[in-house]
Parts: sequence; structure tokens; C-alpha cells
Amino acid sequence: MGEDRQVNGSSFAVRHLSLEGESIMNEIENLSFEEAFAELEEVVQQLEAGDLTLDQAMALFERGMALAARCNTRLDAAELRVQQLVPAGDEYSPGEGYDLTSFEEFPPD
Repeated sequence: MGEDRQVNGSSFAVRHLSLEGESIMNEIENLSFEEAFAELEEVVQQLEAGDLTLDQAMALFERGMALAARCNTRLDAAELRVQQLVPAGDEYSPGEGYDLTSFEEFPPD
């Protein structure tokens, strides 16, 4: 939760911002990879357009970083799942594709 520090005579502002940040993080954690990635692309476009105030740009940058972290988490989970599904004797290496040339002898349906 937020801190109870006094900021310009009001501790509510700090607590409110912290609660809002937690709500945003919970919202982002519930996004699928595709949803988070699409929103991240929108954030990048808005930042690149450059017609934002500093506060707006910083808020978008923070959201973009949270969205990027969500995408990375989902990708890491998918990679781990693939590693668990690949038989132990297979030569799977992250970042490398499988050699599908052995399947070329079978014509497509």
C-alpha cells in the first residue's frame, strides 16, 4: 500500500497514487501476451509522436515498461513450457528453430 507521508499537507495523494499503481499492475497482469503487446505498440507510437506533456510521457513510459515486463514474463513461461515438452534427448536450444527438412518428403494434404 501507499505511504502515509505528508505531501503538501495531504497523505491521501501518496496513498491514492500507490493504490492506482497497484490497480494498473493487476490490470496488466491479467492481459494476454497479445493484448499486452498490442497495447505496448500503441504506447510506443504515442511516445514517438512526441506531442505529450512530460507527465503524460512519463506515465506512458511507466505503463510501457510494465507492459514489456508482462510480455517478457509470458514469453519466458512459453519457452519454459516448450523446454518441458521437448524430449530430453532432443537438441532443442532456445532461440533456434527445429530442422524440418526431414518432413519435406511428406507432401502437404
